[in-house]
Amino acid sequence: MSLLPLRRPVVSRTTYLILFACYIGICLNLAFYRQVFPLLPVNSLHNWLVFLSMPIVAISVMNILTTLASFLKLDRLVISLFILLSASAQYFIWNFGVVIDRSMITNILDTTPAESFALLSGEMIAVLGLSGVLAVFIAWWVKIRKPTTRWRGAAMRLLNIAVSALLIILVAALFYKDYASVFRNNKELVKSLSPSNSIVAVNFWYAHHRMDNLPLVKIGEDATQKAVMHNAPRKNLTIVVLGETSRADNFSLGGYSRDTNPADAAGRRDLFSAYHFLRHGNRSFRAVHVLQYAARAL
Repeated sequence: MSLLPLRRPVVSRTTYLILFACYIGICLNLAFYRQVFPLLPVNSLHNWLVFLSMPIVAISVMNILTTLASFLKLDRLVISLFILLSASAQYFIWNFGVVIDRSMITNILDTTPAESFALLSGEMIAVLGLSGVLAVFIAWWVKIRKPTTRWRGAAMRLLNIAVSALLIILVAALFYKDYASVFRNNKELVKSLSPSNSIVAVNFWYAHHRMDNLPLVKIGEDATQKAVMHNAPRKNLTIVVLGETSRADNFSLGGYSRDTNPADAAGRRDLFSAYHFLRHGNRSFRAVHVLQYAARAL
């Protein structure tokens, strides 16, 4: 028999949800607050209040999400997922200065086992073990006290959500302009806020790659060249302007007010401007790749 029996602590469900919302919103977002602190900067009472309101918003959002999950009896599972995602993201943000976005998810999935083992260190195991694995163990170890009635339990959780929502509204009413300024001028900052950074990054990665394995569909097989193109005395030359300057509103052919196409103004009839082109992503190497295939088909 143990001399010091370790009893499982018993707390109400509302207390349980608030405690872990505080842990995720504060302890697992220290890397985010470290980046925000010099950006405000915190050199006046107003900016101090803005900075101190950020954990309140983070805790309130976590509290609302986990409380909603509790109605489906998924609160422990959701809390565990949030802890593991946030602890992992914070470690890499803090130690390597990375941002968690779609490209980072791609890099993670492309990492080989040898590269993964090369990243392992005593510090990494200790930090993730304490902030992630141990916290998840505690989340499942703590016992939740059953409410006296089911309706009372539901009412307490609804009140919990309402108070959190009111706190968010209050912060927005007082400091909306400050928040907008900070995040507008530092767009990468939101990618350091956990666990939303990992969740959004995975969602963007899936949306980007969900059609990767679809069967190849050939298009434009009905396209033919006119006979005059083969019998013309001169070769035909097509010039494609590729890049940011190829926007239609930058050319007089596309409606630009300045005369950027003087040959057109001179009455030439062999020039045309395509108005219904769609972009192929926002990366030049993808767009060029598509144009190369299109050129081969001509």
